[in-house]
Amino acid sequence: MKKKLLCLLLCIATIFSVGMLGGCAEEEEVDTNSNVNTSRSAVTISMWIISEEKVSEATEAAVEEAFNEITESKYTTHVDLVFCTEEEYKAKVDAQLDKSQNRPAGTPIKPVTKGESYVKDDEGMWVLDYPKVGEYQMDIVLITGEDMLKEYVADGQLLSLNDALTTTYKVIGTYIYNDILENSKIDGEWFAVPNNQMIGEFTYLMVNKSMADKYYYTDYFDGSAANTTFGMKAPVAELIKLVAENEDTSVIAPMYGMADFPLVRYWNTESGVESVLSTVYPTASIPYGKDFVPTITTLFGEDSYKSFMELMFYCKENDYFMTTQDTFAVGVMDGDYTLYQQYSDDYYMIPLAYPRLEDTDVFSSMFAVTKYTASEQRAMEIIKELTCRSELRNVLQYGVLDKHYTLNEDGALKRLNNDYMMNIAYTGNVMMAYPEEGMPLDLWEAAKQQNLQSLLSGVYGTTSQFSTVDKDAWQKMSEISESYFKRLYACETVSEFQTYLAVASAEISSSPYYKTLTTTFLTSGDFDTASLAGVLAKWHQETFSGN
Repeated sequence: MKKKLLCLLLCIATIFSVGMLGGCAEEEEVDTNSNVNTSRSAVTISMWIISEEKVSEATEAAVEEAFNEITESKYTTHVDLVFCTEEEYKAKVDAQLDKSQNRPAGTPIKPVTKGESYVKDDEGMWVLDYPKVGEYQMDIVLITGEDMLKEYVADGQLLSLNDALTTTYKVIGTYIYNDILENSKIDGEWFAVPNNQMIGEFTYLMVNKSMADKYYYTDYFDGSAANTTFGMKAPVAELIKLVAENEDTSVIAPMYGMADFPLVRYWNTESGVESVLSTVYPTASIPYGKDFVPTITTLFGEDSYKSFMELMFYCKENDYFMTTQDTFAVGVMDGDYTLYQQYSDDYYMIPLAYPRLEDTDVFSSMFAVTKYTASEQRAMEIIKELTCRSELRNVLQYGVLDKHYTLNEDGALKRLNNDYMMNIAYTGNVMMAYPEEGMPLDLWEAAKQQNLQSLLSGVYGTTSQFSTVDKDAWQKMSEISESYFKRLYACETVSEFQTYLAVASAEISSSPYYKTLTTTFLTSGDFDTASLAGVLAKWHQETFSGN
């Protein structure tokens, strides 16, 4: 490893003003910490991270060398990367934390060193001799969930980062979308730095501009108050019918394809999976807060769902869906902001649902500093680099240039092998990573725009509230939901769908599991916390009663 004495000559820091853009400022070109100087001592810290597959010793050594060429030169800090697979990570972190916490009395965390020392490298050059990580030392850890964070905070294992994030490392906040950063606190205090990411996805109603103009429907879709109602007599349905009756449908399809109802938050035991237990949003942009009281009902009993799906089955019954055509008159698509960029020249892109920030988005990937660190300052400098700059962040994500990847002329990354594979969400600010081949080159710019338009989930903050819910009833309803949706999508006509929906809705409403999970109050008048509905109602009252 090249650790030349000249690497101790650090760049003089200058102040760099960073603009706020949805939590994604332009990359920081110079260091912002005035405490970085040329007289710093050599420090070694550890960083615990998750790899998709087990990392070989040779790969680990190569990645560490590339990583430390940056950190030693800039911060006089050597980082020992500790790679674990997802399956083993939590247990190994727990074991090290337990070992550190229960070390023999009086045992120091940081290895005792006697000033600076130097050794000769393979080329005979004198280089700094960095200390090894102490047996009880643990510096940066990756946090992968709210429960994990709260567990370590409750056990006193993590340092508070409030001072760091509001003073010396305040710049970090300009690289993280504000709603992600602000909602990552535990009882009003930061104990980890969330990794910035793209939030959720849109659902767009897409209306072909030329068809809307031809059939005099432009006024319904070209303005800010675009018509997003669905049903057999809604403007969107009328336009579909006109195109089907008057256009060559081998060239332009009346409808893109079967779409899912957009205004719903499913309550399945598996996140994001369809469930007949649902919370329905009345509009695409309904805000989080006291004015939206989330209730849990059977989706099949909701009029807005019925109207939307009747149109879907009408198109299915009449073979209106796109097959070999290149264009379509109307479509409903889920996707990120690049979908808007791709289609907006030819289609009116009307949001039916905006990206919504959930608890899991905030807490799924964070960097924390344990109280067993050799240096909070050095740990925070590394976290800052992974948040605010691309060079170190891309080494951790992709490995070594020309060994694990190359860069195309357009700046896209091409992998040379699968020797080093990391989850992009676990290695820092995703918007500082190289786009890979097949990804839009402007994906992260689109992500900034997407985050700026995102909303808090109407039930943000409830994930940790459901420990008292009847788990058996919830699991049964999740299993039942799968069978109900399977039978629903097997319908071929509007009439079949309507008949099935009425029967299914009645069956679900009479299910004892459904009743268990949708009862809000006990006979005593207290909230029924064995019920999803009861927990939600209790949470909403406690969260917004003072507002």
